[in-house]
Amino acid sequence: MKVFRLELRRLLLCWTTWLVIILSLACYFAGYSLYPMLQWTTMAVIYLANPISISTLGATILFSILTLYELNRIHKNHMDAVIYSILSPFTMILVLVLGLITCALLAALLGFLLFLPYTYQQLDLVFSFSDYFLCWFLIFFPGPVFGILFAACCYFITQRTDTSILAVIVFLIFSRSGVREKQCWWQWSLPVFSALSDDFSNTVVFRVAFYSRSIWLCILSGCFIVGLLCVRRYKKNILKSFLLGLRKPWIIMLGCCLFFLGALLWHYQPFFDASPSDWISAFAAHEEHTPLDLFLTGTELTVDITETTFGSISGKAIYHIENNSGQPKEMYFHLDSGYKIQLATINGEPISVIEDPFDLISMRDWRCMLPADKEITLEITYCGYPKMWNEQSSTLSGTMITQKYIELAGLHLLPVPQLEPKAPSTPFLANITLPAWLTPVTTGYAVKLVSSKNNTKTWFVSDSGTASMRLWAADYVKADLQGGGIPIEFYYSHKHQKQLEKINAIPAIEAAITYCTKHYGPRSFEEGKPFKIIQGTEFVFGGYAASNISEILEESFTVKNLQDVNKGASGAEVLAHEIIHQWWGLGAILEDQENLYWTSEGITTYSTYRLMEELYGEEYAKKYYLDKWDSSVTNMQNNFYMRHPEYMDRLPERLAADIRIAVNSIYLYDGTAQIIKRAEELVGGQENMDAILSRLYLEGGVTPPYITFDDFLNACGLTREDIGYE
Repeated sequence: MKVFRLELRRLLLCWTTWLVIILSLACYFAGYSLYPMLQWTTMAVIYLANPISISTLGATILFSILTLYELNRIHKNHMDAVIYSILSPFTMILVLVLGLITCALLAALLGFLLFLPYTYQQLDLVFSFSDYFLCWFLIFFPGPVFGILFAACCYFITQRTDTSILAVIVFLIFSRSGVREKQCWWQWSLPVFSALSDDFSNTVVFRVAFYSRSIWLCILSGCFIVGLLCVRRYKKNILKSFLLGLRKPWIIMLGCCLFFLGALLWHYQPFFDASPSDWISAFAAHEEHTPLDLFLTGTELTVDITETTFGSISGKAIYHIENNSGQPKEMYFHLDSGYKIQLATINGEPISVIEDPFDLISMRDWRCMLPADKEITLEITYCGYPKMWNEQSSTLSGTMITQKYIELAGLHLLPVPQLEPKAPSTPFLANITLPAWLTPVTTGYAVKLVSSKNNTKTWFVSDSGTASMRLWAADYVKADLQGGGIPIEFYYSHKHQKQLEKINAIPAIEAAITYCTKHYGPRSFEEGKPFKIIQGTEFVFGGYAASNISEILEESFTVKNLQDVNKGASGAEVLAHEIIHQWWGLGAILEDQENLYWTSEGITTYSTYRLMEELYGEEYAKKYYLDKWDSSVTNMQNNFYMRHPEYMDRLPERLAADIRIAVNSIYLYDGTAQIIKRAEELVGGQENMDAILSRLYLEGGVTPPYITFDDFLNACGLTREDIGYE
């Protein structure tokens, strides 16, 4: 410890140490706008995830260089003979490396304190101190530590700074390129960091990051310890020095144990399944086993999802089955790859169930033999941790169980038998126990509270004509809306309650639903099931719409999105824009391979304009929509680089990309909306256009469910030349 204090003091008095710390923190600024690594648009991504990502990569390289500089300093100045005569080379190197790691910790602490006020100010009501803390000390801090260990190991072997820093850079590029870019456990410097949620849980991100950091801490520590044996001693070469080091066998044993522990953690990771890389062919070859003479006559589910620290589930499913064959029959069912069946019984008698050893899109097939009895009661007890599809390991999207957010669908909630329900009225009954602070939402009928005790609540859920269900649970605020003559339930994070009340968002949402129902047609829902609009987590890319559920991503509620003038003149209008997407984008899909600007954004922008004209009058709609479209399209067309595209290639790549992004945004929103407005005038006015759009929405295009640009033109009886489309 005495030597460590002296070495740390020397490092802190050295200008190179402070230069590396300052440059590492300076990289944080680049993540705001100069080089954002993540494209998803929550406030936490913009003001925390992007800066911490680039800063982590920068600090990894900078501390690697500092490590090599310090290790080479002793050898370059021929001080090794003197120092090693006083201290063991192992002791000296360990003290130096520990000092450098302490400096990396100091950099993390300084960054944590320095950027805290600004991050808190920008994130405001969605700021999470725990997420901010973990970003600095779980994401940032291990990066330079691993850089120090890997650089030191390379230097022990080569005793050359140039070769060692090249090895660090090559390994960093290698791990983040090619197929490894999408493989979670190859990311040794910066763990998979696809996004950060503003309103719900980021626990999955930090679980995976902690596990990834544990893998690489073991692997790189093992390499570092074994590399110590290569430190040159008594002016001998690497081989003789290594043989001298073997006199302390515990060193190589410890290093090998750590390395193999990391390999075992890698191989037996619990987060992702083992689906084949050619999953398309595997899925096409996968056989469905739905017997014609077996029917599901009812399902009863009891499930406990209160263990949110590690995110596990336990449950018991009872299936009532009708066997009309008069013979024993084999039955298959799907279950999440991370779950195990603990017990299975038929009519009270234990039976054996067989698990298929192969994964396919985060599921496995199980099968059992049913008796010839006509009425069968199959009871299955199961538990486990839900696994994600390995193809989604770079985005961490899929199912999750955390303290603040739960999303489970179908086979991730219970074993799903491959049986047809006996009738549309076949009951599905479930008792779901959740943490008391979470509000459940399902694809079934209304949720009812059964009991409450010990910080947990049990809810009763029912549905019919199905063998599965989709479940969301979060700290939702529920708003009961009316629009289009149907009951509507709007669930959103409590963090936005005051914000939405301030901008008067609820009436705007109701107006949008009423407008779309009146002008385009109703969303089709089963009687007794209200239309449920849910604010979902950022990790489910693209939203979700099925049955009576429409899920809106949380980026729709961010300050940045609510101030997006492309979508509306106010935050309430932006939310109305997002609700209209439930018709155009989720209800009906606009897509055209020959016209990439023909998407749901343009027609949704046009519909928002029409809604605002209906609510606030022609003058308001002209000022904030028509005039804005004309201005943005005209400015874009007058842009120098649009008039002289040959100069675009001469710009720096980053600037050229920014111009293309701006142009694409104008065409997607304002340009396409302007084209639809022009078509409206040519077909005889708004009433005729409404009839055309309603027909397209209800009937689709030539190749349902997609509506192409030509489908729209044909429905209008127009050509591209008629509307001035180039």
